Amino acid sequence: MKVMMSRNRINIVIYVLAAVVLAGAATSASVIAPACHRFSLSNGMEVYLIEDHRQPMIDFFMLFGTGTAVDSSRTAGLCSVSLSMLLDGTENFPDTALANAIDSTGGTVNVNALRDGSFIEGTFLSRDLQFSLEILADMVQRPKLTEINLERKKRRFVSVSMQRQSIASQRLTNVLYSQIYGEEGYGSPTTGTRAGIENIELADVQQFFDDNIGPNNASLFLGGDITIDETVKLINKLFSNWKPGMGFSKPIVNLSLPDSLKIIILDYPEAPSTDFLIGRPAVPAGSENTAALILFDYILGGGGEISRLWQKVVLEQTLASSVGSQIEWSKQNGAWMISGNSSNDMAPGAILKVMNVIEELRDIKVPFKELDEARNFFYGYATDYYETTYSSLAMMATLKRIGVGQDFYEKLFDRFRECDPKRLRNIAGSLLDKNNMTIIVSGPANILRPGLSQLGSVEVIESVEN
Repeated sequence: MKVMMSRNRINIVIYVLAAVVLAGAATSASVIAPACHRFSLSNGMEVYLIEDHRQPMIDFFMLFGTGTAVDSSRTAGLCSVSLSMLLDGTENFPDTALANAIDSTGGTVNVNALRDGSFIEGTFLSRDLQFSLEILADMVQRPKLTEINLERKKRRFVSVSMQRQSIASQRLTNVLYSQIYGEEGYGSPTTGTRAGIENIELADVQQFFDDNIGPNNASLFLGGDITIDETVKLINKLFSNWKPGMGFSKPIVNLSLPDSLKIIILDYPEAPSTDFLIGRPAVPAGSENTAALILFDYILGGGGEISRLWQKVVLEQTLASSVGSQIEWSKQNGAWMISGNSSNDMAPGAILKVMNVIEELRDIKVPFKELDEARNFFYGYATDYYETTYSSLAMMATLKRIGVGQDFYEKLFDRFRECDPKRLRNIAGSLLDKNNMTIIVSGPANILRPGLSQLGSVEVIESVEN
């Protein structure tokens, strides 16, 4: 759940990460990435510092290794709700005093919870470095958790959860994750469910903090107009007495790979058009197949208008207004998804064509020219995502969150160079089995069901109660 997030780019997709790597092919990724000073406190907190005097600003991310994947079905939403309460005051800045103190400097502090991790983000003028770290230290070590604030947060998150469920793309993604990972943990919506949120009690929040908000589960990424020596001293002063947590909540991962094609229609009789999602588990971000999957996905649908899906479904037969593919990376398998939109009467034909393209590509023979074009796409991003301290810190935090090392770029670049048409054909053959896929469609079932029945049995859900 994003709270007051004005510049959040921490969830940068691997495409962007790959772009930075490839942009440095002529030299090395270390030339592009800014110099980083790394150390750890005795209590286990990891620290990454970047000194950059181009602007009188500082940015930070404090990343916790616990995300919404630890939520049980009983309290789905606990991670997001708990983290958001960090903004409701501390012992030294109770209630609105915290927000007022931050606003008085012109700075911002935001929180966000994702499946693989959660974080606090801040931006301040460099003159307020000490104040910003004092605020951060107070938030994580001395939060003020009250019943009144919890009830207010619960009402807000129920509203947000219901609002997201009204967005077609969001409800399709939620259903896909529940099909892949079950009804809790990785399979639960990151903002929780209405029933789960309403079940959260203050004791649950306190237990979540005791278990997960500790220095031995935290990494601080900070950079900007700072001096390394002074910042190291300040961090030691403010965080060295932070007591380690007793133990971390474990993510709930119930990965399920279907052995036959599943087709689900979310029946919205009055929908003016149909949205569809075809998905399956991908591979972990740290897998040796990551590079090949990135390139293959670009050729399949991630490359926009030059991709195979766009050419065959949108341009050649005009069956859909849009279609594309993407990978959601994580420490686990994440998800590989093909999404699109079409008119209600043409949607079944569009989905049938997508499935035909998938079947054709199982034995894909990628010309070297097309493979080079896929690589060159990533060269084009150059150094955009290392251009600022903020984006550099966000990228470093992303790598940590999805469970890969800070040397990920160098390794990924080497694997890009090793990819050949045979490697792409192997990844296509292993991942494009339609029997391992789930088709989820949001639209009027009476129009969609006859056409989709050509692919197999269809389950119709009249409404999706969150």
